[in-house]
Amino acid sequence: MLARKLFVGLVAVNALLVLFIVMNNDLEPQVSSLTEFKQQGEHLEVVSKMPLVSKVGERSECGELGPLDSFAVAEQVSRRLLSRNIGNSIYEKEVVVSTDYWVIIPPRPSEKQAYRLLKQLQLSNIDSYIVTQGDYANAISLGLFTVKTSAYRIKEKMMGAGFDVVVQEINRSQKRYWIEFFSSLESANLALSNFDAPISNKICKSH
Repeated sequence: MLARKLFVGLVAVNALLVLFIVMNNDLEPQVSSLTEFKQQGEHLEVVSKMPLVSKVGERSECGELGPLDSFAVAEQVSRRLLSRNIGNSIYEKEVVVSTDYWVIIPPRPSEKQAYRLLKQLQLSNIDSYIVTQGDYANAISLGLFTVKTSAYRIKEKMMGAGFDVVVQEINRSQKRYWIEFFSSLESANLALSNFDAPISNKICKSH
């Protein structure tokens, strides 16, 4: 009877020992996995601290060249810059290239009154003609001048003679072309050494 109890006790001890070994083996991979996870976390943290490359930084230096008289010349300049790996773009604007000065007596209330005034001016040997259409219909033109001082000299003379006279500025515009480039002025000057056009700094556009 005693021997049987001892046998049962040894079996129970062995069973507990086997269970302890199995459980201990199951825990070790978990510890290893936890260590691996920490290592991966440390790696990810280092990567996140790497500096980001800014697209705006690629255009930190900008400038423009112009005005250029024709699109053909602008294309030639653009190709020269591209051959030096300098990005650029062409844009156009309407610019005032000249101003004329029109001396007129403002429109009369009727065509009949305008012709009466015209006859009076011509009898005084003053060059003049009637404007027959547009915003200034029935006005009296006293001449179109390219020099501002000449126009205002006529105005003062006519006003001294008792006439109501104004000077209307007429701006004449044409298309002109500019090139915006994305590099330093030094690099652009080297690429465009034989082009006679002003180059200046310009604030880079954000994209």
